Amino acid sequence: MDSLNTKVQKKSSIKMAFGFGFNYFNYIVNSMFISYLTYFATNSLYMAAANVGLLLMVSKLFDGFTDVFAGILIDKTKYGKARPYALFGILAWISLVLVFCVPNFSEIGKTIYIFIFYNLNMSVFFTLVNVARTLHLKRAIHDEQQRIRILTLSGFLYSVGSIVLNIVFPIVVAKISGNQNGWIAMASVLAIIGIVGSTLCFLWCPEIEDENQEDAVQEKIAKEKVPFKVYLGTV
Repeated sequence: MDSLNTKVQKKSSIKMAFGFGFNYFNYIVNSMFISYLTYFATNSLYMAAANVGLLLMVSKLFDGFTDVFAGILIDKTKYGKARPYALFGILAWISLVLVFCVPNFSEIGKTIYIFIFYNLNMSVFFTLVNVARTLHLKRAIHDEQQRIRILTLSGFLYSVGSIVLNIVFPIVVAKISGNQNGWIAMASVLAIIGIVGSTLCFLWCPEIEDENQEDAVQEKIAKEKVPFKVYLGTV
């Protein structure tokens, strides 16, 4: 019986490792691809580099505020606490594709369009995913050694994937260059992979109810209302 339980735990650990690995990997893929936004906007949409730079600067300021509200929202979540936010990765990938589906608007129209979907992608959806990730890991895995093993495997997948992407992305970007349809196609392929990864993270990494007093105390503390100024002090 113990041997069977051990096999089940190992199988579960591997699934969780890949689930959280996909979660980490999704963010790095998204961040790396969207970092080419300036190149895309100036070469494919012929927008002024100054406008794109201003757009990204304002977006960074906006992202600082959404980090605070994401933490407050997750604190107040009652059902599943952190796990449901893995599914916001799906919305993040959809918004990534939309970032590159810029209609033939005026310069101002293109700037506003990109600002909206860029911030939905990075400042809203992926912010919720990333803020919830640490809490999700803690609530899904109570055993410290198992958590370390899963983080190690996830980190390995994350590192290998990052190296591959750093080699592949510049080559692909050079080929699609000023072709907007090429950017949309590439974003769509990444989105399909990312949506699968977000779904697997949700399915393979269930949260476990607290089973001892220490966890119960931590849960009680987590549910206590924290003044808004305290959140601002941590930013």
